[in-house]
Amino acid sequence: PAAAPPGDPPSGADAGAAIRGRIGGEGVEFVLSVVAYGPDNVLREADRVVPRPDGSYAFPDLPPGSYRIALDGGGDRLIQSEPPFQIVRVDEGGVTAEPFAILRVR
Repeated sequence: PAAAPPGDPPSGADAGAAIRGRIGGEGVEFVLSVVAYGPDNVLREADRVVPRPDGSYAFPDLPPGSYRIALDGGGDRLIQSEPPFQIVRVDEGGVTAEPFAILRVR
């Protein structure tokens, strides 16, 4: 079967996720986690998930509100991506975030 185009929501178990998305580009394996800050607070970490090998990720069961989504390389590793972070609004039914593209890993 053909892979879903970048930006399409992952299927299956992520269908009910509050936020779902995908990471693409060289270096996806260096992303240790995707972090959601919120709701409505860019300093409070709401959840952290490990992306799958294909770059997809999902945050289940987040309460409604705005979240800042960022990539974490862990320790001293810097992940440069486009966009560098995202602000998404979670309402009923969930949201698919814009895809992250890895530009460089340092």
